[in-house]
Amino acid sequence: MVEQLSGTYQAKDTMLQRYFHTASHQISSFDEFTIKHVPREQNARVDLLSKLANTKRPGQHRTII
Repeated sequence: MVEQLSGTYQAKDTMLQRYFHTASHQISSFDEFTIKHVPREQNARVDLLSKLANTKRPGQHRTII
């Protein structure tokens, strides 16, 4: 999403487009903002959580600690 918001890449995937438009709307309410890409290898817990969320069908999600 960082690359899409910076204008380097386009958000072509439907889900990414939704995130892009939501983020763009939120960003427009700030006078200034900074966005930083954190490589997956430096953010393993979030990467694992996103993979877990993507493997579940709607209604199968549960709380994860």
